[in-house]
Amino acid sequence: MRAPEARVRAAGDLAAAPRTIAGLMGQLGMAGISDEAAARFLEAQGLPRRAAEDPDFPLTLAQELAALQAMLRQAPRAPAEIIQAFSLIGVNHYGVLGLAMQHAPTLLVALERLLALPELSWGHCRITVLSYPAGAVVQFEPPILPGGDSALANYCLWKDLFSILRVILDVLGPAGRPQEIGLPGPPLGELGPLPAPLRFGTAEAQLVFGPRALDQAPRLASPLPFKRYDALARRFARQLGESVGVGERVRRLLWAYLPPPRREEVAAMLELEPRTLARRLRQEGTGYQQLLEQILRERAQAYLRQTDDSIAQISERLGYADPAAFSRAFQKWFGTPPSRWRVEAQGGRR
Repeated sequence: MRAPEARVRAAGDLAAAPRTIAGLMGQLGMAGISDEAAARFLEAQGLPRRAAEDPDFPLTLAQELAALQAMLRQAPRAPAEIIQAFSLIGVNHYGVLGLAMQHAPTLLVALERLLALPELSWGHCRITVLSYPAGAVVQFEPPILPGGDSALANYCLWKDLFSILRVILDVLGPAGRPQEIGLPGPPLGELGPLPAPLRFGTAEAQLVFGPRALDQAPRLASPLPFKRYDALARRFARQLGESVGVGERVRRLLWAYLPPPRREEVAAMLELEPRTLARRLRQEGTGYQQLLEQILRERAQAYLRQTDDSIAQISERLGYADPAAFSRAFQKWFGTPPSRWRVEAQGGRR
């Protein structure tokens, strides 16, 4: 359970971004998928074979997840293989974003940059960085997948957690070692050497750090290079995100904050007047309230399924005035009270 005195320091959804083929092709290659098989995966997603030769070829998140699902079916991999493979994906693989992170003034700023520029990370998890008196926690929430594909969800979870752990170690050096790595679910067997003790059965996947970890300065911390690489990373991400509509940008902001920002706050973040924001969302066939409810539904399900937090705690985190208001909204969405939904989702463990 999350400590009541914990404070959210940064949050973001690495899946909420336009994708390019580069991340997918890298993962197919790491799984030992042949070029011919990779081409077939792409064609099955409606992509041309030539996409494999263009690292900047765009694809949707749904296309990428479907290709990864096919990859796992054709080439099943043991958890140890996945974890060890992504433990080698260091900060240099992130290009200009990695350079900005290495020169950031603190680890917290480095993580803020990672979460603010998901276009450059090719991740899939929702990540929350928390601090509390005894230390800091980086929590990972896998994507909610149609059909509840647990193999793909676990793959995404292990991939993001262990690659970001490696990034933190690259940025901080030995000072970046966590006190503990937590994974939900039963033990996975022999996983090889890890930089910290591994505990299974935790409510959420997480990296647990000691006091003042977020304030640690990276080994290469330097204001001028950081400013330069940060500007380049933002410019590159902006270019990649030009095709992203206002609705997707609003969705990212709603995911990034707890509780989600109000309509006027979202408009200000996007440097738009509230009426302009509403008009542009209507043009895309959606609206602020519709997007907000979508995020609240997904987050409520995730908290109920993956944590032991009380209904009151979840209600407050999602921005409801009182637990009764949250329970009414949940009943409207899913036709059942949140407490009953949790029991069914957790397999009757309560």
